[in-house]
Amino acid sequence: MNILIIENTADSLWKIRGNLFLRLLKLGANITICGPEIYHQKIYEYDEHGIKYFHLDADSQNINPFKEIKSLIRIRRQLLNLKPDAVIVIGMKFIPTCILASRFAKVPYLFSYINGVGNLFIQNTMKFKIVRFISFPMLKFAFFSSDLVFLQNQDDIDELINRHLLSQEKTVLTDGSGVDMERYQPTPYPDQITFTYIGRICSEKGILEFLEAAEIIKEVYPHIRFIVVGNIYRVDDIGFGEKKRCLLKNGIFEYYEAVEDVNEILDKTSVVVMPSYREGLSRVVIEGMAKKRPAIVSDVPGNRSAVEHKVNGLRIPVQDAKSLAIAMKYFIENEESIAIMGLKGYELCKSKFEVNKVNEKMVKKLWEVMNK
Repeated sequence: MNILIIENTADSLWKIRGNLFLRLLKLGANITICGPEIYHQKIYEYDEHGIKYFHLDADSQNINPFKEIKSLIRIRRQLLNLKPDAVIVIGMKFIPTCILASRFAKVPYLFSYINGVGNLFIQNTMKFKIVRFISFPMLKFAFFSSDLVFLQNQDDIDELINRHLLSQEKTVLTDGSGVDMERYQPTPYPDQITFTYIGRICSEKGILEFLEAAEIIKEVYPHIRFIVVGNIYRVDDIGFGEKKRCLLKNGIFEYYEAVEDVNEILDKTSVVVMPSYREGLSRVVIEGMAKKRPAIVSDVPGNRSAVEHKVNGLRIPVQDAKSLAIAMKYFIENEESIAIMGLKGYELCKSKFEVNKVNEKMVKKLWEVMNK
């Protein structure tokens, strides 16, 4: 069984789904990874296990329908040369073009994997209304053409069904991509209470609310630490650079553009903070849970699936920096709750988000379809 997996970047994909690939290889599958940000770099984990990888001529940021048609034709040509038995497309932005190209290339089995519906359902500007008008018919046909559609939370399933884009019988709820609890193990909490944001630096991830809440807390509790980890997603998005320089100068938070191992940052963390406007299922939150770190999250789809309010963390209203600061203050003034909620999160992670349990469910569904 030759399985082609389409995603944006191959290097980060191994960190997230390496366990899944190893499981598929064990079952006798041949795996090829492709994506628009895969060029000629060496990715040793893939080479070691005989996984092929190459560049795919697609653009995740493109919204021009004429360019999409050209891209579809090019991808179809690549698929005709590869002749895969199955294609798994990961990411909402790639599903319309890549699933349609796969269908036109007569690939026998097609699977869509949505790790979050993203800006398409968050933004309500004229630009995104036009994008929805163009993309919804393509999405509907892509989902119709897919044998199964994997999603990370029930809210996204309900949203797509209510918009008549997806049928219930094709959906599979995956509970995220899972976390390797052998790699992410509990460690002692830092001496100073530390709140950490790890994610893309863009407005819809709630970074501005995090920084504003940090300023509020620092005025009253100057000893509290704040860490931000992430690359600036769009240079023109929120003027983060100017805000960052000002707050760094005043010692409000520590900033890391990128880290090789998130484990090192989570070791320095007391509470994970994810104030995003919508999620598939926040990976950093469940990685924190594996290390007994509670979380503060916005009460939106995706986050609700990982955090039970006052059990393994706190939920707050979305886009509300003051509520975020109040939640931080709760952990500062009730420091024992960090360990109590952290333990609850660890137990939930073990029962629901452990990577092998998540992968077995997905593999079972894939094999049921491909071995009919």
